[in-house]
Amino acid sequence: MLASLSVATLIELGEQLNNANVQLCFNGPFTSGIIQHFGAALRAYLQHEQSDETEVTGVFSVYIEMAQNIQRYVARHSEGLAAKGVGSSNGIIVIGRSGAHTSLIAGNWLLSESVGPLKSRLDEIRALDGAGLKAMYKKQMRSAPVAEGEGAGLGLLTIARHAASPITYELQQRPTGLTFFSLLAEV
Repeated sequence: MLASLSVATLIELGEQLNNANVQLCFNGPFTSGIIQHFGAALRAYLQHEQSDETEVTGVFSVYIEMAQNIQRYVARHSEGLAAKGVGSSNGIIVIGRSGAHTSLIAGNWLLSESVGPLKSRLDEIRALDGAGLKAMYKKQMRSAPVAEGEGAGLGLLTIARHAASPITYELQQRPTGLTFFSLLAEV
């Protein structure tokens, strides 16, 4: 399979990533070890490139939440995803500069039946301002823990709280019962 990637294809991919101001990108399985090692590389890269520790911490926190959301979703739905031809390499995170902010975009395949609750939660979060996000975060911290498998709890709130503008998302449904979900946060 890799043999089909020619030098020209790699050059084109590299140029596309450079033109999009991509600093780091990971596509593959989001295991705990990979999340940890890529996170360490990201933190080192950000500390080298940026002097603002608040932004470094914010970007790192958003990365961790995005990566863990992918990891947990794939773990909870591995059988359903596998039945539809999606394996453990079900995620991508792209990190780059966008003006004065660092942009993080995460994406992964979802079972289409998961989309409704996620969309509702994201729309609820997107409608809140900073004070509303803080209040919802505190309320959720005081409430009972989210039941295993429900997801979309504190992680999305953490991402939204670190974002410089409202988080955005896209859903691209396929007739196979899969939907590709992407989430963008600018820190």
